Amino acid sequence: LNAIEGEVWDIGYLGDMTVYNVKLANGQIVRSSELNRHRTSEDPLTWNDRAWLTFPADAGVVLTR
Repeated sequence: LNAIEGEVWDIGYLGDMTVYNVKLANGQIVRSSELNRHRTSEDPLTWNDRAWLTFPADAGVVLTR
């Protein structure tokens, strides 16, 4: 149920984690992170890719500032 689609706007590689800023259709930016399990990926997300973000109901955090 908790799924949103957007476009990869920015990417930050932080060693064992990658942070994605995903721009939604309404212009809002959602930040998502993924642990890097391997040094490389066969089909990594990159800038301007379409992406779906999914998360458990209790995992979201809304920032008001």
